[in-house]
Amino acid sequence: MKKLVWAPFFITLLIAQDNNLIFSEYAEGTGNNKYLEIYNGTGSNVDLSNYALVRYNNGSTTVENLYPLSGSLTNGEVYVIANSQADPTGILPFNDDDGSIMTVTYYNGDDYLGLIQDSNNDGVFDNSSEAIDVIGVLGEDPASGGWAVAGTSAATAEHTLVRKSTITSGNTNWSASAGNTADNSEWIVLAQNTWNYIDSHPHPELESTDTAISITNPTAGATLYSSDVTVSFIVSNFTVATGGGDGHIHYSLDGGPTVMQYNVNDIELEDLAETSHSLIIWLVDNSHSNLDPHVADTVAFTVSAPLNYITIAEARAQAVGTNATVRGIVTTPNYQTDNTEYGLQDNSGGLVIFHYGEPYASLAVGDSVEVGGALAEYMGKFEIVPASDDDITVISQNNPLPAFQVITVASLVANGEDYESELIRINGASITSGTWPTSSSANLDISDDGGTSTVAMRIDSDMDIIGNPAPAAPFDVQGITGQYTTYQILPRYYTDFTPATDVVEVPELIINEFLAATELCCDDGTGEIEDFIEIYNPGDEAVDIGGLWITDDLDDTAHWEQIPTTDSTTTTVAAGGFIVIWADKDQDSQGILHTADIKLAADGEEIGLIFISGTDTVFVDSLSFGAQTDDISYGRYPDGSANWEFFSTPTPGAANQMDSVTITSIYDIQYVADPATNDTSALNGQEVTISGIVTTEFWGGGNSHLYVQDSDSGWSGIIVYQSGGWDNFNFSSPQGTVHSVAEGDSVTLTGMVNEYNNLTQIKDVTAFMIHGPAAVMIPPTVVTPGQVMTGGTDAEKYESCLIKVVDVTVNNPDLGNGEWSITDGT
Repeated sequence: MKKLVWAPFFITLLIAQDNNLIFSEYAEGTGNNKYLEIYNGTGSNVDLSNYALVRYNNGSTTVENLYPLSGSLTNGEVYVIANSQADPTGILPFNDDDGSIMTVTYYNGDDYLGLIQDSNNDGVFDNSSEAIDVIGVLGEDPASGGWAVAGTSAATAEHTLVRKSTITSGNTNWSASAGNTADNSEWIVLAQNTWNYIDSHPHPELESTDTAISITNPTAGATLYSSDVTVSFIVSNFTVATGGGDGHIHYSLDGGPTVMQYNVNDIELEDLAETSHSLIIWLVDNSHSNLDPHVADTVAFTVSAPLNYITIAEARAQAVGTNATVRGIVTTPNYQTDNTEYGLQDNSGGLVIFHYGEPYASLAVGDSVEVGGALAEYMGKFEIVPASDDDITVISQNNPLPAFQVITVASLVANGEDYESELIRINGASITSGTWPTSSSANLDISDDGGTSTVAMRIDSDMDIIGNPAPAAPFDVQGITGQYTTYQILPRYYTDFTPATDVVEVPELIINEFLAATELCCDDGTGEIEDFIEIYNPGDEAVDIGGLWITDDLDDTAHWEQIPTTDSTTTTVAAGGFIVIWADKDQDSQGILHTADIKLAADGEEIGLIFISGTDTVFVDSLSFGAQTDDISYGRYPDGSANWEFFSTPTPGAANQMDSVTITSIYDIQYVADPATNDTSALNGQEVTISGIVTTEFWGGGNSHLYVQDSDSGWSGIIVYQSGGWDNFNFSSPQGTVHSVAEGDSVTLTGMVNEYNNLTQIKDVTAFMIHGPAAVMIPPTVVTPGQVMTGGTDAEKYESCLIKVVDVTVNNPDLGNGEWSITDGT
């Protein structure tokens, strides 16, 4: 037994001293083009849970953030942690991080980075005694903005560093690691924005004195879906120039004419045919003669027809039953053993790939796929249903996942539709009800505010979570937003649970109203008619919005601007109060509650209110919207709720007010005391406004009717008729004007009560607002054929209502006009 205890400990000590994990590459590029690469050259696979990264900022000796790693790293492979906003083609395709430690890349050239191994297995990562490799000097803030490496000043700023192939273990002496010449340094210093060596190690070619040229993009055998192709390459130990260099480049496509190039810029090939191609590139001297020996490289690739698809957001705006094709990144494993159920997300939103029965296509997290199928909804969850395995095409693999959106439980409950089927993270959570499962799936309630707000956390038995101990509270949990009538978070792996980082107090604020199209409204107080964004404080304490960030583009941080902190009196919103930011780009001349560079687009875009603390970035509230109408604002009613309405009278800085409209219950339209003698509505010929849920819709061409119901009792359903069909009707919605409505949508509409062949209906509709999918679908009422048959006891009562009959058989399969009849035998 003692050998079993001591042998692993002894091995750990040996590994910690030599042939351990190392930093193999470091990039500090322009903007967010930053990544770290860790290499495993130990000879064995390594459990990363015994390692962590640490970052200290600007010469500080207080740790800024500690990032425990997870998973396993195969011998000879690398692990890349990239900034989520890095180069989408040169860096992000090689990113291995799921977003949980991405903020380690928020470094600059003067920040210390450490790779730590928990060598004594006590669960504590101690930078002072357990660091195995470092970049920079702890406690030092170089005046030049970076440390010198290999004789290059400030090389850790605005350069890429690649570890030499001869280095097999880390070095905690940065001066020795950096060196002061190219010969005694452990690193090779490359120009800023050089990504050519990411995702592999070592690179002895960088240390070779041999002349070489190698194509890095496209990769051999790649299938490209564009007729325009960019070819990237690297030239080593040879100066390419028009004159005064060693020579230049020749290349030829498909055996065609030779093209000369006098620089190392990418080669742009245009208008290529949809077929296989081969490119050869080689070096020549200044007299155009081939080098001796010949120095060349070749790549073969295929150009295919561009894929036709729409964004997921566009798909979500389509009617249920519509066929569509989308592309995105697979974000989850298959949630069902016997069926197909994967999460799919693109830059615009998320949905679920679903098919009932034997699972289709074995997909992996990180696959980029194209999926075609019918759009569907199940218990509020939006899905695409491929008809066969052939409808799923894997475009590429090992792609970076979309960044996890850090949100609160309250935000998920109130705005779940904004996050449905997207990756999210909730910090500082604890289980408030339910028992951690040991064998089968379970729903637990979690909260991040002491139980004031709770949401369901679904632990699925098909994931690798069950069988592990319950996470200790507080914990951070990430996963995909699900919906089964109500919203929930679905972790994908046990590693989606991590000990809570320091809980950041995020202000509770809500984007309550905005105006994006102006003609006569609204005056910003200077006599100018401008767009506005209204923020509501639902809490019981005042909140200063100074220091928060606001944007009209959630994905591009370059379009985020910080609300000034120069006057807290101006930027403080009272408890239960409102504050208005005028989106007019007039901050310099009109004050800090005016934007500097944001003006809302009338044809639709996004709005975000963002809290940033250190490396934590939290969307306090965010939304996307479609085309807007002049002087009609869009906001929450009641204030702070999840229900959105259009307002013909905007109220910037005050409570939102609906125009004076009386909602008529469908019961008041349908109920008659004695259907046998008189079944005409008491409101026949009157204009009414109703609110309810669409239970059935018939679509396309001349189909002209849908059904709305406002409760699950009798007398609560009605048919809504549109002459010529609904295809060209202008429905109002949170996305602007749309031309379709779906079963399960919550709606409000105005029209005329009418009787047609003893059927009560609403026609001549003048206004139709789609609020979005209803939180709870109206269930069918179970009835007998005797109740609802012609002349049945409750036929009039259940007219146009959603019903269900059981234990019946077809007794006439063809009554004509597509009708058939059933009986229960009585």
